[in-house]
Amino acid sequence: MNPAFKKFLIKNILLSLFIWTVSAILFLTVLKDWFIPVMNFVFLFCMVLSIVTQKIVLDANKKKTARFVPVFMLSVFVKLMAYIIFIVAYVFSDRENAVPFLILFLLLYFVYTIFEVISILPEARKAQN
Repeated sequence: MNPAFKKFLIKNILLSLFIWTVSAILFLTVLKDWFIPVMNFVFLFCMVLSIVTQKIVLDANKKKTARFVPVFMLSVFVKLMAYIIFIVAYVFSDRENAVPFLILFLLLYFVYTIFEVISILPEARKAQN
């Protein structure tokens, strides 16, 4: 296993567990009215998509560094499309919980995107050199 990916995977799992724990505590206490039944699935979806796209980008960088930027951009596009499809499907199926779902999803999107960018920067710098 690629050491950079292994490091990312461990950090991603720890980040996900931390976010899930904090969210569970908040939704069981302060935010009871905002709890949505699919919360765990949203966390899992974001985590898995993050891991898969990062693996693809790191593998592309390992094979040929010139492919890093195009593969990274394609992974961002595919991830955004997957997110949009997921959001639209959920909002149309459960309009009553659309607002809490969208807020949760937006927060997770920003957290995972920032985490992925911070994680991929060292690899991008290696690809430039």
